[in-house]
Amino acid sequence: MAPGSSVSGACPHDSLISKPSPYAAEAGYKQPPPSKLLAATLPSGRVPKSSETKSSTSSTHPIPGAFLAPLVLPGDDLAYDPKCPPQSLRSFIQEKARNPMTRKRSTIYVIGPPAVAKEVNFVDSWIHPSAEGAAKSTKLPEAEDIVSSLSAFYYPIPVKLYTEPLTFTAWSDDPKPKSKNKSKTKASPTPPQYIGLASTTSCTRIRCRPCPPTSPTSASPPIFPMQLHLSDLLDTLPPLLPADAYSILLLTHHDIYESPSDDFVCGRAYGGSRIAVVSSARYRPDLDQAHGVDASHAWPASHCKAYVESLCNAASSSSSSRAKPRRIPPSQDGEEEDEQQPPIPPTSPLSLALQAFKSPPSPISPLSSPAHYALHLHRLHRTSAHELGHTLGLDHCVYHACLMQGTASLAEDARQPPVFCAVCEGKVEWAVGGEFLGGERLRGERAREERLVRECERWGSGEGGGGWRAMGAWVRGRMEQGGIGAEEGGDGEGGVGVGARSGKGKRKRMVEGREVGVGVGVDDEGGIEIVDLT
Repeated sequence: MAPGSSVSGACPHDSLISKPSPYAAEAGYKQPPPSKLLAATLPSGRVPKSSETKSSTSSTHPIPGAFLAPLVLPGDDLAYDPKCPPQSLRSFIQEKARNPMTRKRSTIYVIGPPAVAKEVNFVDSWIHPSAEGAAKSTKLPEAEDIVSSLSAFYYPIPVKLYTEPLTFTAWSDDPKPKSKNKSKTKASPTPPQYIGLASTTSCTRIRCRPCPPTSPTSASPPIFPMQLHLSDLLDTLPPLLPADAYSILLLTHHDIYESPSDDFVCGRAYGGSRIAVVSSARYRPDLDQAHGVDASHAWPASHCKAYVESLCNAASSSSSSRAKPRRIPPSQDGEEEDEQQPPIPPTSPLSLALQAFKSPPSPISPLSSPAHYALHLHRLHRTSAHELGHTLGLDHCVYHACLMQGTASLAEDARQPPVFCAVCEGKVEWAVGGEFLGGERLRGERAREERLVRECERWGSGEGGGGWRAMGAWVRGRMEQGGIGAEEGGDGEGGVGVGARSGKGKRKRMVEGREVGVGVGVDDEGGIEIVDLT
């Protein structure tokens, strides 16, 4: 049974949390205070003095419920590494190993799953899971659809399909597969240790291994027959980078691993080399039960208070190492909200996302084939966008619930948002507005968001599209509340305006080297607000 299943399915998600879970403090994680969250969104890394900010404020409009704290639940990545070093916008800008995006080197290329040569046609069978409940045949995400969604998500960065063929083939140094028995009865050959991945100019050796069992004591068969080595797949990519490529992403439907101790991995990027690999294998909705994924509490329903409390209480009950295990009492009707968990307004981006997620048709199983495809594609899109973020130079995020958070399990993966937080959004927009566009103002500030909303509508209209509907509603919520492209803003006197927004609704303009225009401040309650600094 999936974790938190006691509140899954029919859970109404009546109350949402905006702060880290109660378990976060036990794990040693503490979200930075509002002033540091604000500083992390600014190129200078410093918050303007309160008196200066207040005196220059002509209009303020807070945007609550857009960027929430990381949940940090038992078994989450930040629970294992609560002191993970943060990367602010200032740190991002100053990172020497980062590859700036230029007009001549700006295109993201996506390589679709490689073809399979006839002599190794058994490799095709490796993408079919043997886990209980897995569909015998189902349509897998297509590279063209990932290119479409990434084109909207990373607009105006060009995203193109890589058209030169890649093919899995036999590796000449590998011994010929031997039959498992010497009888005349036809038997499956012993799987090879290596296969080749051939392009038009070269062939790379790819290590293979049998997929490990789900647990050492499990009598169930492995989820997939075989796995491919992630690092070997990555080694294929550097020679393939076109001259105009900023980065290149290889998609595969095969299960992958990185080290002998891995059960599996879903993706990896080497930012310095501008290469990434993502596997769709483990994101199949028909494998959710095997992986403990509660699809009814995927983002944004992952911030459901009852769900968070159930996971924290389960961890507290099962732990024998704590001297004083404590249970988290559920909220009572009519009880005042704890000041550490301020209420999330019903018109906030997260609330709108949750309403869209819950709206018919149902976002959870049983899924038809089209619904299976929409959900599978959404999960693959999210991880592809995450890994491409690493190629842009973004580290794992520790500030907010964010697309760039690290992930320790598929259950945590489903709980994380498919959108950037204020800090990471600022990094991408710095790279696009300040580097790729060479200091020119972005034309049509809402263009990216409008494209993304249309892409979400394309996949969110049917069953299984709850994640797409939620993402589209979140983006619309920010647009309506002024968080995206709220004001037009012009060039400064005698200067050139840069339309790169950085932070929660912050749009920065550079005039003769000075930052002017709309900024972000700290309000009287210690929260973040939008202020006019002109």
